[in-house]
Amino acid sequence: MRINYYNNYSFTGARLPHQTFESFQEYANKNAFLENFPDFITSDNFVNEGRFNSVYRIPDNPDFLLRIKKIPSGKPFTGFGPIVDEFPKLNVGQEIARLGKDVTVVVFQTGKPCGIRHHIGDKLFPINKQDTKQFVNYIQTISEFPQNAYNDFVEEVKIVSKPRKIDWFNPQNVLYDENKKCFNIVDISFNGRLGSMMSPILLKAQLCDYVNIFKVLKMSNEQEKHTITIAAKTIMQKIDIAAKEKDLGFCVKPYIQQLASLIYKRNPDAMEFFRFNLFDYLK
Repeated sequence: MRINYYNNYSFTGARLPHQTFESFQEYANKNAFLENFPDFITSDNFVNEGRFNSVYRIPDNPDFLLRIKKIPSGKPFTGFGPIVDEFPKLNVGQEIARLGKDVTVVVFQTGKPCGIRHHIGDKLFPINKQDTKQFVNYIQTISEFPQNAYNDFVEEVKIVSKPRKIDWFNPQNVLYDENKKCFNIVDISFNGRLGSMMSPILLKAQLCDYVNIFKVLKMSNEQEKHTITIAAKTIMQKIDIAAKEKDLGFCVKPYIQQLASLIYKRNPDAMEFFRFNLFDYLK
């Protein structure tokens, strides 16, 4: 039973006690990390990339990752130090240490990126027939997560979006953990395209992979379409239940023009998601 005080939250993807700056500092001192970390920035250690940063494993310390700016600042290395951690009890892939201006250490989070291939910056990846099976497996898998996984996700979204911003615009900023059956947020910042706006419809869009779902449907056979449709409806029903349970009901109407412009520039097909909220469109 959950107690509604921040310090008592214990999400499935909760922060491990040793995933702290102090723990990393101890590791860094023992292993000459400051001298050796450039050696970790290799293709073998590559994890993922976004618009501005690339992420790499630290082979002998799986609790943390390196986040490297794609465009160096050109400023000299200014030393190693902590970054203020606003969520010491949660793991949202946050930065906990800085190495100069271009490198940070972030907390490792479990799971695979939601949906299928998306974008890097403003570049969309093409979808092909081979992606259909992967998408069907993804959306069916998360639709079978228990209701408490969705309740925890919505509750965590509410906590994080107060002081920070969650970039819901890219579905891959949420991970899904098949073993623990939970969702884990991995990209937070002070900046956001629409501020800290959070709404059930945005979470539905994120988990259902609004970037790709309609493209996949166009390539799917009747059985695949049926599976995707049923799974998407189940996901959205569970989000609605969680939103009601956790009192998440922010209206997107004041933002709709800005929202529509951003989405249309990125992916015109995805506008269908917001026009029809997927339920009506997929009947």
